[in-house]
Amino acid sequence: MGLRWDAVGLHSGTVRVERVAVEAAGTVTHKPYPQVQGRTAGSPPSALRVELLAAHRERYPAGSVGEVFTNAAGGPLRRTLFRARGWRPSLVRAGLLDNVVEGLRFHDLRHCSATWLVSGGGPVKRGAPPRT
Repeated sequence: MGLRWDAVGLHSGTVRVERVAVEAAGTVTHKPYPQVQGRTAGSPPSALRVELLAAHRERYPAGSVGEVFTNAAGGPLRRTLFRARGWRPSLVRAGLLDNVVEGLRFHDLRHCSATWLVSGGGPVKRGAPPRT
């Protein structure tokens, strides 16, 4: 929700995590990232699809404070609406949601990413040297 274009390096294939978007009572506010210095997340080309982000940037204008993803009116995305209108329908189409199981949470993607990084030899903890 809080990703802004100034934090996306299309040429370098990186995303700087500098702030978070917090939704409370239907209002989205932006706050600095909880860690003192933030972090830069590099991605393998298969994970950060630069060409898709570039096409998105061409098609959709940035939000009022430079947000990458906005709602239909150009305002900030609200987590509750994203879950209902985007995430859950995607899970249904992918066969990952049924009447019994809630399904994959969007936050679970963060854990998947960490697992892939570690299995590829990346550091277990942020700031640690890569495993050899």
